[in-house]
Amino acid sequence: MSHSRKKSIATVGLSLFFTLLIASGFRVQQDFVAIAQYQRTFWTDIAKLCPDMTRRSIILIDFNQDPVGLERVQSFNNRFPRLLSLIYKFPLSWINDEDPNQSIQPKAYRLDDDWQEYIALEDDFLQINRESALDQRELPGKVRSDRVMFLRSHESRLSRQFEPLVVGDRTFPLKQNSTQLKEPPFRPNLLFDLLMFPSN
Repeated sequence: MSHSRKKSIATVGLSLFFTLLIASGFRVQQDFVAIAQYQRTFWTDIAKLCPDMTRRSIILIDFNQDPVGLERVQSFNNRFPRLLSLIYKFPLSWINDEDPNQSIQPKAYRLDDDWQEYIALEDDFLQINRESALDQRELPGKVRSDRVMFLRSHESRLSRQFEPLVVGDRTFPLKQNSTQLKEPPFRPNLLFDLLMFPSN
């Protein structure tokens, strides 16, 4: 084979390689844009659905739709329960940095697929532990169900359930929104602009 033919084959091969490299780079970039859009929609939905969040509020999410790569996103890693305190500035008396389990700021937890088998406790109490929640840090354990805001994920959007939570043959009253608020009454914190869409 002549030198010029080898050079042509090498040029075509390198051209194909770099074309594939660029195409895969665009695909990765598109995935990250989609995930960023998803997480902003997710946290904005939580704010709109739970404007009545306050000290000791627990937000449970029946979270059945994890887009590919979501686990790589900072807001969905093991700091998930405390992320609201990075979106909103809660009163300092609600935060305990030395022992996060003692913090009384609102916290959000994603429920595991089989959460219904483990969450029911005695009358008006739910158990949020390693068996019921995906998030394994700062689990509150036994909580009054009327402190719980229950959200369901459907087609990448969240909705809030106000009617009692039915688990088997038992019902648990959920927190009701007795305020006229449209969004939580807290000032923005460090991640607000990154994780929230601007108010309309």
